[in-house]
Amino acid sequence: MSNQSENKTAVPKILTGCQLRPVLECCISHLTARDAELMQELSRIKFEGEWIMDTGVGYLIRLDAHQHPLRRLRKFGLSRAARQLISRAVWQLDIGMIHFSQAGDELDGVPVFDW
Repeated sequence: MSNQSENKTAVPKILTGCQLRPVLECCISHLTARDAELMQELSRIKFEGEWIMDTGVGYLIRLDAHQHPLRRLRKFGLSRAARQLISRAVWQLDIGMIHFSQAGDELDGVPVFDW
């Protein structure tokens, strides 16, 4: 009987060594209208759609899918405000993904765009 209770609390070997990184969910209004259009366009392109996804309520960006995601987003034309938010979140929170969502909260001290 004690083996069963020990097995329930033991971490499966498949999960050992995994790296868990947080996802920041924030309000989509931290993107400009052009940023939202850009995210929509990029999510539909074959290779970009693998790391920038339309979730139906916003856009999820897998930042750990590229070596220099901010450089790539800058090249595509993402606003400086959005890139600064992402950069700050990566350095302060060590996020692996960011979800700009209609259900997300507005972050204090971050620009909000009314579109």
